[in-house]
Amino acid sequence: MMSFPLLEVKDISVEYGVDGKTIKAVNHVNLEINKGDVVAIVGESGSGKSTLAMTFLNLIEKPGRIRNGKVNYRGAKGVVDVLRMRPVDLMRYRWKEVSMIFQSAMNSLNPVMRIEGQLRDVMIEHGTDESLVDAKIDEKLKLAGLTTSIKKSYPHELSGGMKQRVNIALALACDPKLLIADEATTALDVVVQRQILTRLLKLKQDLSLSLVFITHDISLVANIAEIINVMYAGKIVERAFAKQLFENPLHPYTEALLQSIPTLEKGTAIKGIKGTPPDLSKEIKGCPFADRCPKMFDRCLAEPPELKNVGDNHYVSCHLY
Repeated sequence: MMSFPLLEVKDISVEYGVDGKTIKAVNHVNLEINKGDVVAIVGESGSGKSTLAMTFLNLIEKPGRIRNGKVNYRGAKGVVDVLRMRPVDLMRYRWKEVSMIFQSAMNSLNPVMRIEGQLRDVMIEHGTDESLVDAKIDEKLKLAGLTTSIKKSYPHELSGGMKQRVNIALALACDPKLLIADEATTALDVVVQRQILTRLLKLKQDLSLSLVFITHDISLVANIAEIINVMYAGKIVERAFAKQLFENPLHPYTEALLQSIPTLEKGTAIKGIKGTPPDLSKEIKGCPFADRCPKMFDRCLAEPPELKNVGDNHYVSCHLY
């Protein structure tokens, strides 16, 4: 039987107009997320990770614009292009089909509303039967690892980890099929980070969710993601199964990210990545990583590399292969 991706991004490009310049934040990206997948999108700040994820929900607003491409979602009624949905259909799609834990989510809770009220608003706005709301609030808080007593609390009465769990409960409020976690553990200590990640993986298993993790910390997804996409300067430069990528990184940028991870091994030095990311308002003729790459040669400066399969579904965008 033929399988189809739950979400398929086709040749998507996103631009931002800033101070008379056009910033190419996402540049001709293709991506597939299958049902039950745990996918990671990693890269430095400004690489386009969050912008790419916002296209999944058609949330790019001015001064941004989606220049070209499609975001095809396969739901109960077949395949639809999210970017061409009517507002009323988008309302049904967001939260019910695909939901997102946004970056800096701990600060996104309404400070003058109790937790119960925030969950109630989301559920009722997206069509949950009012007679079921109270039970569903309790259910979602428990799923997120919280006691139901906190629903009477205000956000300032909760710890950072508890607020992040509330945001998980909010994202789950309407039983989505795909959950996107955008830097969901940033600003949390390592113990709470692990608790949040463990909770998300348990939810994935219990609810048959598909998960997308967005992070600048490649080590964070080492034992979580099944597929890792490495982004740089608005493009995916490497894609592989997690084990493949950690054991045999092919792109020099991926190698550099892995070498920058602190380890407990004696005598192992942390290596930073020299230089800075390119100015995305200017045309890049060759490989965007060329100026920072220790393996650069003449072709890298003149010709942009294509993302290609070099075997075993390991994709890399590099002239070395």
